[in-house]
Amino acid sequence: MTATAPVADRAPALLSTAFGRLIAAHPFDVLHDHPERFTRYIIRRREAARAYQTDVPALAILSSGQKEIGLSGRSVARGPGTMTLIPANTAIDVVNEPDARTGVYAAALILFPLPLLQRVRLLHPTAFAPIGLETLDPRRWDVPSTPLLQEAVARVLDAVAAPESVPAEILDHRVMEVALLLADKPLLPARALLRDGQTGAAVTSLLSGDLSRPWTAAHLARLIGMSEATLRRRLAAEGIGLRKLLTGLRRDQAARLLADGLSAADAAAAVGLARSPLLT
Repeated sequence: MTATAPVADRAPALLSTAFGRLIAAHPFDVLHDHPERFTRYIIRRREAARAYQTDVPALAILSSGQKEIGLSGRSVARGPGTMTLIPANTAIDVVNEPDARTGVYAAALILFPLPLLQRVRLLHPTAFAPIGLETLDPRRWDVPSTPLLQEAVARVLDAVAAPESVPAEILDHRVMEVALLLADKPLLPARALLRDGQTGAAVTSLLSGDLSRPWTAAHLARLIGMSEATLRRRLAAEGIGLRKLLTGLRRDQAARLLADGLSAADAAAAVGLARSPLLT
């Protein structure tokens, strides 16, 4: 009897083979095979898109070429074999560059709809970290391409590339397996994790992480995963005004910076206060 190869040995080959099937099935096209679960991109031309976003979090798997992702002046380039977690409702600039040798760009997106993530959460109550400041910095979206994750992703790709249609329930289970392997990531929108009275704490955490950012209620609402009206209503129920909260956090941090020896102008710039006289 032949021994089964360890996952660490067989996973890269499985993933490579699965991508090969995708390319062979429908080369050089953009196909939304399962709009709520999976999208594949196989192209021969350079592609650039501004303010691209998805309604749900997604895992981008790059097989060939290079992907550059930019957000708020921060950018990162990803090469073949990398996996990147794309937050929901976050407008990013994307450049997809075909491989210089083969002329092919090949990537896939595994999408994680909220109902599917909630089902995972019911089975495993500790799954998924709350959304945090990492959603603002694409340099922190990299996901380690572990053998187990590679194998799970390969099973999703195989389901999509299969010559016969795979039942949606089977594809769901395979996507859920990938989601479970990302259980330490902020996959689930914060609104699904917040209990009554916790919205203010979530907003405070986001604001405190980058006080110099030009925050707006609309931006915060997108990050948390709710409408701006709902965000304001929840904050009001907790007795919190967004402008007052942000100003207070900025003043407190500026005071600490002044105590550490920074000038008023530098402290103001560091926390996003428009004019240093506000600190006096």
